[in-house]
Amino acid sequence: MFFLGHMVWAYVWAAVFAGKPREKIFVPAVLMLGVLADVDLFLRRIGVQHHTLVHSPIFWLLIFTPFFIMYRQRALPYFAAVVQHFLFGDFLVGSVMVLWPFSSLLLGLNVSMSSLLDVIIETVGLALAAIVSYHSGDLRFILSVDIHNMLMMLPLMALLSSMMWFSVDWAIIPLLGNIWSRKLVTAIVFEHIALAIVLSLSTFQGLRALAKIQLARYT
Repeated sequence: MFFLGHMVWAYVWAAVFAGKPREKIFVPAVLMLGVLADVDLFLRRIGVQHHTLVHSPIFWLLIFTPFFIMYRQRALPYFAAVVQHFLFGDFLVGSVMVLWPFSSLLLGLNVSMSSLLDVIIETVGLALAAIVSYHSGDLRFILSVDIHNMLMMLPLMALLSSMMWFSVDWAIIPLLGNIWSRKLVTAIVFEHIALAIVLSLSTFQGLRALAKIQLARYT
């Protein structure tokens, strides 16, 4: 699954596990946690294979144990944002060793990232995230002038980096060469652009808030 899908579904699943009445969730953290498992793509040089250690529920349960002890149920949405990456996203689109280190068995539907199923899953996730964020008030907050929105720069940079990675360096889906010739690829590219615009606007609002604070200090 593309970073787009991992991010929007991280938000949706975090909202599901936020409880009722709904706990306020910190959106920048949720979006980053949604793609954090793919850090193993940069750890291959030290022997960490993709879809192994950091794609294991056991690994993240150990990492989150102190947070569950300190914050109890409030940590659950963030845990859900991480584990949905491989228990939901990578399971439906691809395959993953979810039982690692006890088993190297690959589980999943092993569907291509450029397939109709993947585009449907990512499109549905984007639509649900938009609906949930609108009705919960999260969308209004992330588009408001608030210094916390500066942290939206992190998921924005992650999303833009992934877009560059897939469009230039990943031979399996040469996005730049197929963007206009394949409708599915065109759809997923425009969905990336839509999310990038929202993250950019949120980051800009955070920078505006910082500028106001700095200006107030010198006036």
